[in-house]
Amino acid sequence: MLIVLGFLLSTISYSQEGITKHQIGLNASKFIFFFNEEANNLDVSYRYSMDESYSLRSAVSLDYSSDENAISDAAIRLGLDKHFLISNNWRFYSGFDLGYAQGVLNSNDRTTRKYSVELLAGFMFKIGKHFSLSTEPSFVFERNTIHNPNSFNPDENEAWTELSLRNIGQVQVNFHF
Repeated sequence: MLIVLGFLLSTISYSQEGITKHQIGLNASKFIFFFNEEANNLDVSYRYSMDESYSLRSAVSLDYSSDENAISDAAIRLGLDKHFLISNNWRFYSGFDLGYAQGVLNSNDRTTRKYSVELLAGFMFKIGKHFSLSTEPSFVFERNTIHNPNSFNPDENEAWTELSLRNIGQVQVNFHF
């Protein structure tokens, strides 16, 4: 970890000149243990800069298990954000995502589906021309449904709505090209 920190600090002096069109991000909680990991943190994200201010965004996650008692999950988000330059290295951005997630309990085919709208506000710190760290807390409106085709209980198939704050403390490591 000290090597990674040393690398990051040594590259801070190189600020990005111009914009890069593409950005791939990885959820840092997957490989750095002290970052926050929530179930809704998606593993890989992609951002395409349409110009200096607006970007199209997407994120995906897949957790698959063949174990009979496990849950297999998949999720995708698509959205748009607007960037505001604070300094050469710092950017603020805000935007929204539309999301869909599905989890299946392998033992009985019980399926949970989530449809969401996320309003986000993020900060990005540029580390040289090709790397950055970002965080983006979000306010989420989510519709959840559960469907269990093998249940005789009429209450087993239900739906509900949630409002929540998410991704507090999530850090993403990004590569720009």
